[in-house]
Amino acid sequence: MKKALYILFFLFFTLLNASRACNCSILSTVTYQYQTADFVASVKILKNYKNTPESNEYYKSDIEIIELYKGKKVKRISVLGSNGNNMYNSCGTFINVGEIRLIFGNLEKDGSISTYLCTSYYKPLSVGYEDNKVAQKLRLLKASAKNQRISVSNDAALYPYDFKQIYDPELANNYSIVKVKLDHEGKPLHIKCLTKEQQKLIKHYKTYFTNEVDWKGRLNRIKVKSGKGITLFFEINPYRNTKPKN
Repeated sequence: MKKALYILFFLFFTLLNASRACNCSILSTVTYQYQTADFVASVKILKNYKNTPESNEYYKSDIEIIELYKGKKVKRISVLGSNGNNMYNSCGTFINVGEIRLIFGNLEKDGSISTYLCTSYYKPLSVGYEDNKVAQKLRLLKASAKNQRISVSNDAALYPYDFKQIYDPELANNYSIVKVKLDHEGKPLHIKCLTKEQQKLIKHYKTYFTNEVDWKGRLNRIKVKSGKGITLFFEINPYRNTKPKN
């Protein structure tokens, strides 16, 4: 009986903590976050200000921009988190003075740039930042995606989740970024690999994005201005269109 009660209490508190956790997408990629942000830059925190009644759950931080990838230069950002108040938000974060972060910020109505836990977690000086080729991806996107921002109602709209091919271990450390330009009806007008790929893989990407993607369904999950086309960018781990030998 005691064992059963212990299990019940354990499950209760586990679920309670899970319900309080910030809901960051486990599928999120650098390319996805770039497209859905208004401001992307690696920044150094120079000074943090206390929360005020006006800023509510956000505190202000003065920043130094180390490298700007998207948007206009700013000297201050708003960070969701507690700095001098007792408010709690599971998506809040605190960035120490002197720390360097990669920020994917959103433009607020008052013209300020805001960020939170899920959009400020990359540290340019960390090993993972280099392993994931983050800076390389951002520079490719800066050159091709300009300042376009996409609003999505479903994260999966910007993931090639139905790219069902055989994984190639020889390409395990590489990545592909594919640019797809669509007309207002969702018809692919132009497909281009921003990364250097073998011709066979490029041909396969073009076939896939032309013939196998349900663009109408995806565009229903992306807020697009009526009567206009859209350009999307997809980040993919390399695959090959062959079956492994037995």
